[in-house]
Amino acid sequence: MRKSRFTDEQIIGVLREIDSGTKLKTVCRRLGITETTYYPSVDTQIRPPVDT
Repeated sequence: MRKSRFTDEQIIGVLREIDSGTKLKTVCRRLGITETTYYPSVDTQIRPPVDT
């Protein structure tokens, strides 16, 4: 498995920042990621994949 660019603490900080009202586009630009990259990572943070 590939190592993440961001630590768990950084990811939590970004989620809180967006929840507090910072625009997604601004946060993504600062991190150097696209909005498309953001949404799948949020989905797995909220609902971890289920093993079948």
